[in-house]
Amino acid sequence: MTGVISWASERARMILAFIAISLVIGAVSYASLPKEGEPDIDIPILYVSVSFPGISAEDAESLLVKPMETEAVDLDGLDRMTGIASENHASLLLEFDFGWDKSAT
Repeated sequence: MTGVISWASERARMILAFIAISLVIGAVSYASLPKEGEPDIDIPILYVSVSFPGISAEDAESLLVKPMETEAVDLDGLDRMTGIASENHASLLLEFDFGWDKSAT
């Protein structure tokens, strides 16, 4: 290890020049990269929310979540499904595989 340190200290100008050249090349490369303010990234998740004032959590599960799950289970590319029932509200979170064709659904 001390051999590397002594080698680098003997060639300090070369090491500093290499660092400076690397920083300049990195800055030029970063500046030339194309950047988008709002890139078009498709996240394969759908969230279905149903608001039903006055419904209990048990009724929301049996009357809203279970029928939605029954209909959604046959969707192509479905990876995971999560149903949530609460008072006055029911929701279904559908997670699809990457590369999912949303126009076919």
